[in-house]
Amino acid sequence: LQSVFELNGLSYLNESRKIKLNTGKKATHSCGYRLITQNDYLGEIQFYRGKRFNESDLEIIEDVLGTLICPLRNALQYREAIIASLTDPLTGAGNRIALDSTLRREIELAKRHRSPLSLLLIDVDDFKNINDKLGHKTGDLVLKDLVKVLVEVNRQTDLSFRYGGEEFVVLLNETTIQGALVIAQRLRQAIEDNEIEFAGDQLGITVSIGATALKHSDNKDSFFRRADKALYQAKDAGKIK
Repeated sequence: LQSVFELNGLSYLNESRKIKLNTGKKATHSCGYRLITQNDYLGEIQFYRGKRFNESDLEIIEDVLGTLICPLRNALQYREAIIASLTDPLTGAGNRIALDSTLRREIELAKRHRSPLSLLLIDVDDFKNINDKLGHKTGDLVLKDLVKVLVEVNRQTDLSFRYGGEEFVVLLNETTIQGALVIAQRLRQAIEDNEIEFAGDQLGITVSIGATALKHSDNKDSFFRRADKALYQAKDAGKIK
């Protein structure tokens, strides 16, 4: 569009898919469109510039948007497929594949920029008893609710993953071991304070957390093993190590 007429910026919003993109700058005048097909809602797009859009400009924009619909729909479907392949279907946290690739990337970035990186390994205490006594559906509810608490308490830059079973990993960017212990304590307390509604009653859980910070000599495996060791030291007492 900028090759045809002046355009300062645009924004794209798709709330159902949690996408919000901006490029360029907002300006005095704008025009906006809802992108809809017979079967799909594809979001809303807004264009900005310093002077009014005339009829000729709007015709060009609408022609371009007409050709954009199919590739945009394909891109959104591809994005959903990628997200699904990296997401634990039960809890919505990242899965093992996402954890492995993210861990490698974050370790590389932390070493390159000499910035701190910490890892929390979280285990639900006595989870087997919950499954055995209350059933696997209740166990699933506990895991989903735990991830909900992680999302609410974590900073936006913190990344959460389901490692397997009742174990979860939180990666903490720009965080020393001292900061990681503070965050771990905050998470542990929030999970303990949270009450899960089950069969008209309130169910509470506790977790044990192992914390470690990246060393320059670490690779992905040594970094994770140290957190795992700290978790097992804390597991019986339900504390943080």
